[in-house]
Amino acid sequence: MPKQKFNNYDIRAEVACLRARLVGTWLTNVYDRDKTSFVFKFTRSGGATESGEGEKINVVIESGTRFHCTSHARASASGGGGGKASSTDQPSKFNAKLRMHLRGKRLNAIDQIGSDRAVDFTFSSGDTEHHLIVELYAQGNVLLLDKDDVVLTLLRTHRDDDKGVKILGNHRYPRERFRTHKRVTLHDLEGALVGRARGEDTLAGAAADSNSNSNSNSTATDAAAAAAAPRAPATLREALCKGLGQNPPLVDRAAKLAGLPMGGNTPLPLKEDSSSLNSNSNATAPVVERLLRQLSVLDDWFEGVGDGSAVPTGVVTRRRKPGATGDDDDAFVVDDFSPLPPIDAIDSNANSTATDDDDARVQAYESFDDALDAYFASFETQAATRQRERAEKAVVDRLEKVRSTHWSPYDRVRVVNADP
Repeated sequence: MPKQKFNNYDIRAEVACLRARLVGTWLTNVYDRDKTSFVFKFTRSGGATESGEGEKINVVIESGTRFHCTSHARASASGGGGGKASSTDQPSKFNAKLRMHLRGKRLNAIDQIGSDRAVDFTFSSGDTEHHLIVELYAQGNVLLLDKDDVVLTLLRTHRDDDKGVKILGNHRYPRERFRTHKRVTLHDLEGALVGRARGEDTLAGAAADSNSNSNSNSTATDAAAAAAAPRAPATLREALCKGLGQNPPLVDRAAKLAGLPMGGNTPLPLKEDSSSLNSNSNATAPVVERLLRQLSVLDDWFEGVGDGSAVPTGVVTRRRKPGATGDDDDAFVVDDFSPLPPIDAIDSNANSTATDDDDARVQAYESFDDALDAYFASFETQAATRQRERAEKAVVDRLEKVRSTHWSPYDRVRVVNADP
């Protein structure tokens, strides 16, 4: 299934791209695309175009899914996205609130909240400061906050009393619930491989320490420790996702670059394999060290993109349609996007996007933002084509059903007069 949502690395890269392009621009208007997506129109003053007018930039924001600049015209329900507004076009109530507080204001900052899947667009400053929060996890959300982080309006309310989380109007927005970035250490990695979450010790270990200080009830203590011990993860993907909060695609990437051909599906405990890099039989330390090295490379990239020392590029992967033949563009559909170079290019030590998979094509872009725009434009075209094909098939199926139910007089005569 084609990728549709951002992970935290995608968000890190896109925030860096938009920060370079949008900070300092002015919001001229907001348009509805549908109930959960909007087009924000920004203008940069100073004669940035040949006509002498300010540069105009459109940004698509879709709750729970994406945010990026776009050069493709998209129709909207309130006269935006290249369409012409009419007197009957009215913005949604949520959009009207956004226009009231944000239109005509300067965009001063764009930040990822911690290292999580949420973005903060800061407009204006001082008493007129406002924050547009875009959440890109679960069902997603878009919220407008004042300078004190009090929610003025939002798309979706949410309340979890067990965790003490209230996402409601006129309530303070809880930023502290988001994760912060922490580099992976050898201790974290070794703990995750045995089922221990980062920053905590196993209950079994605590029980063992207690048992060492007391010689009584040793049998009961051992049983309690065994029952309290976490279940050991079965695969590398399960271990790193649960223990370190990593994303499955990044786990696959790090594992393959560390010399584990099965990627995230590598069973645990880790063992050296003859097909892996730097194979060292009867020892598991080398593979753990290689895995830590690749996770550290991802940490370096994440931190570098955040502080501006690394520039995120983009790649779009297209895969052959089931049953399609030939090398025409129509035989391929978009499948994935990433700010990280393909593994094949890294393995070959070349700045290329070649791949050994005959059913895949990888196209590189100088900017991750450009890659996103191309990906989702193609994705929407494919979705519209599938919808049209389904509608045509439904019409044909209805016609066949009518024909089978209501025979024509000619068909009836032909059946009656048929030879026995």
